Amino acid sequence: MTFDEEAWPRLRFGAGNPLKVVVAQVRYPMAHGLADPAIQATIQRALADAYPLSLDPVQEVTFAVTPQGPTPPRTEQTAIRFGNQAGTGVIAIGPASASFETTRYEGWQTFLPEVERVLRLVAEHGAPTLFTRLGLRYVDELQLEGVATIDDWAGLLSPTLLGDASSLLRDPRVVETTQQGRLVLGDDEMRFRHAYVSRPAEAPSSVYVIDTDISTTGQNAWDITAIVERMGRYHGWMTKVFGRSFLPEGLDRLGGTAQ
Repeated sequence: MTFDEEAWPRLRFGAGNPLKVVVAQVRYPMAHGLADPAIQATIQRALADAYPLSLDPVQEVTFAVTPQGPTPPRTEQTAIRFGNQAGTGVIAIGPASASFETTRYEGWQTFLPEVERVLRLVAEHGAPTLFTRLGLRYVDELQLEGVATIDDWAGLLSPTLLGDASSLLRDPRVVETTQQGRLVLGDDEMRFRHAYVSRPAEAPSSVYVIDTDISTTGQNAWDITAIVERMGRYHGWMTKVFGRSFLPEGLDRLGGTAQ
């Protein structure tokens, strides 16, 4: 059975949505026009209605070590960034990459048009013919009052995440765990990280993180329709990862429903 054929429920959450960050990013060969201040100003005007806040640019600091000693650090601006008024959405566009990030995910039908907006701006002003990486990342943070130890989570999350009850990972003295994996899905790959962290001085006193990144790399033709279709496939895979992560009681306590 392929990953596409696996059947897992699609989960919906209300005000307590554990999805904290969603990021879509595309990388492409250097498009020098996107470093032109005049073109950057044009992009800023195009985004002004929805993303009026000019944020600090992404900067990259590099230095080299030579026989004569380290060279002075060199700082380069790699992307201009604009945010919405609510502070929940950020668009970044640079000569070699562009992204859309939100901390208030309201559904794929709301998220995808913002990704398309970024792709159109890059196409119009940078005219790339290829993309070298396309990625979609979801970061979920699960928190519940009264759930403190790793064993508390065992009654809420799938046993495939936490392991057998006799495992050392389930010892009540455990304060942190991390599990990582990488799946190859044809031309795509999925990297996932699950982590439990005890925070006894805070409330809730623990957090369980499900961090999933799906991407493809290589020399791929720049075709916005094909890119959007691929993003849609990644989104479908994300729902499968999340849908297989919960026991019914855990889903209920987090305020979610299965569809």
